[in-house]
Amino acid sequence: MVQTTAVAAGGMSTIFVSAFPAMYQLGLLTDPAADYWRLVTLTAGVVRRFFVLEAARDLHLVFPTPLATAITIRDMHQASAEGPTGRTTRRKMRILGWTFGLASALRVGSQFAVGILWDWHPFTWYSYLVPSSGTALGLESWGWYIEWSPAFIGTGMLVGMHAAVNYFAGSLLAWGLIGPYLVSCGSAFGSEIPGTGLVSYVNFSADYTTASHPSPRYWLLGPGVACMVAVSLTEMACQWRALLYPIRAIWKKPDDASSSSSKSTDPFPSSNQVPTYLWLPGFLLTILHGSWVMNTQYAMPLLTSLLAFLLAMVLSFLTTQATGATDITPVTAASTSSQVTLSALSSSQGLAPPTIQRFGLLGGALSALGAMQSADLTGDFRVGFLLRTSPRKQWIAQCIGTLFACVVAPGLYVLFSEAYPCVNQTAFSSGGETGSGKCPFQVPTASAWRAIALATTDPDAGGMPESSRIFAVVFAAVGSASVLVRHGLWNGKWEWVRGWHPNFMLVSLGFIIPATVYSTAMLMGAWGARWWSRKSPETFGKYGYAVIAGLTMGEGVGGVVNAVMQVVGLSGEKWGTVVGCPWGRC
Repeated sequence: MVQTTAVAAGGMSTIFVSAFPAMYQLGLLTDPAADYWRLVTLTAGVVRRFFVLEAARDLHLVFPTPLATAITIRDMHQASAEGPTGRTTRRKMRILGWTFGLASALRVGSQFAVGILWDWHPFTWYSYLVPSSGTALGLESWGWYIEWSPAFIGTGMLVGMHAAVNYFAGSLLAWGLIGPYLVSCGSAFGSEIPGTGLVSYVNFSADYTTASHPSPRYWLLGPGVACMVAVSLTEMACQWRALLYPIRAIWKKPDDASSSSSKSTDPFPSSNQVPTYLWLPGFLLTILHGSWVMNTQYAMPLLTSLLAFLLAMVLSFLTTQATGATDITPVTAASTSSQVTLSALSSSQGLAPPTIQRFGLLGGALSALGAMQSADLTGDFRVGFLLRTSPRKQWIAQCIGTLFACVVAPGLYVLFSEAYPCVNQTAFSSGGETGSGKCPFQVPTASAWRAIALATTDPDAGGMPESSRIFAVVFAAVGSASVLVRHGLWNGKWEWVRGWHPNFMLVSLGFIIPATVYSTAMLMGAWGARWWSRKSPETFGKYGYAVIAGLTMGEGVGGVVNAVMQVVGLSGEKWGTVVGCPWGRC
């Protein structure tokens, strides 16, 4: 119940590192302290059965972090048992503890030697040995290096080869084939990094988000988002019976609803379910309250705000599916779709550019909140499902956490802005120099949101490149057709083919996430788990999940320690070494 409340509160943070800094950088808002209550009213603004029960097995949704959490909680309470079960569990806990400690130590220690303990750059090292090797530097420029991330290695061990290979294939297709081809034929452009010989191809500044001069990241974003949306909507259409549950639940008791044919049986009786009279009024009140806030605080028309909520609800399915499969929540895909749609609608009404930008960013903020909360809370329900925790009690805890965060999260953002005003200033959003030194935070997500807002309102930008739009349509059609083939053909004696069928949701995720290190780490973890499970199936079955849980949670806790050390001035940025980093950059 404690982790349920924490998960509900944590999802509120996403818009304070994206939409709101972007609005301040564009001058659409002026003072975080003065805007506190406007921030509060916005953040106050039923996918459990579909993703936890109906479609989890069919879509290979394991929810890696929630599964690791459930395993850890269960083993902690079984460790005191007597007999063989207790001895095995205590051994699991020791293994989990050692793995957790090593992963935490690696994450904390790596900040003092990033190029040795965390990031390995073999292509740059090879270029030192063979100075004439331009190919090696080219691979480095496209982000092909190794990151020893315990969390993503653990995630790869958990999701298995199918998910890891599909995600890696998307990264390889985007950043190893299509991206380099675009640059070679002059359809996309990179920015040189002075004094290194490297080129950045993930630039999202205003100079690289135009139809005539896009960066590869900007060019690939449209096809990636289009494919994810198409695959998600097609999947929802194919699972239409499960999507009727919220409608049936209004007239039927939860026991009746759960007795229908489904992929998995709901073990909870009606007394533990969330009844309609609890969730339906809150659902409607949220839409009414959000529309009122958008109209009174931000001058957004009613129909525009209702469209924003509709987009947020639809896109929440997309993000939850991706999170359940890979542990990565594609908030950028959801928010970008909403931002571009609302900006286009506002432009057609002849509104001024600042108004278009504000409406687009606010719509993106709603989608980002909906996406993050939907993925987090569905994963949290997954933990409760595995531990047989009452969904009704979890729902109450989620409400408490969310309401608490509505007040606290804006306050923390105001405090953060007072301490580091540079994060809300365009000139310093990419780590520029201030009067008192370098801004310690780059706010890259806010830079991306600002760039998209400018691209949708600049008459010279022209939106997405035509070639990108054409490829987006084709890529989305292929992804949608793939879902139809999986549902329509691979049944009965051919059902075994589903294990080999490509998952375009994960392939398109590789287009959106420009860091290939994540897919590489997941692939390494998946290969490691396969080798272990074949070498010793018994030990993997007993202790594999303990290792995975330790790796996943250890990096998370280590990251928190790193943040504290950064604040108190003990970070590796001040005391560490950059040995092994390309030109001192890691």
